Amino acid sequence: YSDYVLARHTAMFFINKSCFESLLATGKIFNRDHTSVIHAIRNVRNMIECGHTKYIELVQSISDTIKQNIKQAV
Repeated sequence: YSDYVLARHTAMFFINKSCFESLLATGKIFNRDHTSVIHAIRNVRNMIECGHTKYIELVQSISDTIKQNIKQAV
């Protein structure tokens, strides 16, 4: 995947996971439909399950940052 596609997929994954947005609402943010969001989430999960170390580290870093920001906001 290109860097842009991977970035979009990662953003869709976290918006869906962290913000509890529906697939439709997440897709609208990126001018995509819900099936594109499903595809993005599957791709992110597949990359993690396949053991792409650099990508796993990136996802973990983003996840940690989101958790810290949520704790500070509450």
